[in-house]
Amino acid sequence: MNVSLRFAMPFIPASWIAEQYYCEKKVELRLLHGLEVETESMRVGKEAHEELVDQALPSSPEEIARRIQRGELILVREMPLGGSLEGVPLVGFTDAVLFEGGKPLCVFEYKFGRSVRPRRSHHVQAQIYGLLLYLSGFVTDRLHYALVYAPPEEREALEAVEEQVIEALRVGERRSLRLDGEGGRIRVWVTPFDLSEARENVMWALGFWKGEREAIPTTRAAKCRVCEFQAICPASRLR
Repeated sequence: MNVSLRFAMPFIPASWIAEQYYCEKKVELRLLHGLEVETESMRVGKEAHEELVDQALPSSPEEIARRIQRGELILVREMPLGGSLEGVPLVGFTDAVLFEGGKPLCVFEYKFGRSVRPRRSHHVQAQIYGLLLYLSGFVTDRLHYALVYAPPEEREALEAVEEQVIEALRVGERRSLRLDGEGGRIRVWVTPFDLSEARENVMWALGFWKGEREAIPTTRAAKCRVCEFQAICPASRLR
């Protein structure tokens, strides 16, 4: 049975849960005021993601499902996922998921910009996709997730990076990896998926949506400095 959620939400997107780990108060203010400013980095990132999808070979969902069931090695981009945890519906669209032997082998999460260091929110977002794969009935005992950080102009080199990650995982490489892409400017962190950790992270986030606690703001002034809600946020560190 589904539970009652804040703002009468019918489901919670994976990206919103990830953003709670960046600043939960920002998530709440966006829902209260509906204000969202598209920054240049957001625009560039959106364009880069769309380009990756356009490069994917066209296949129907039915054909993709058949290929997964046949155990083929297949990289599926923009795969929709859904599931329920503690009565709360969760949804998400992965950047890409690699399947082999009927199992998900790696979730790819792409971040386009100048940052090359993983944030906890990025780990959480990828972990949620792994959790949703598990809730969808897939066996995740071989699953890893790859956080890929690339400048927008390097996105054409991502296929080569994907091939490096795929080869490493197919030969049984299970430790965390850090790979360099074209010109050394792309960074990739590959991490084994931990189902218990993913579930624990989502359960913390659901405490807000279920009304069990109030939104927790960031403690970093640097995040407030670039936030579109700084003027109206009662918890802003710039006051």
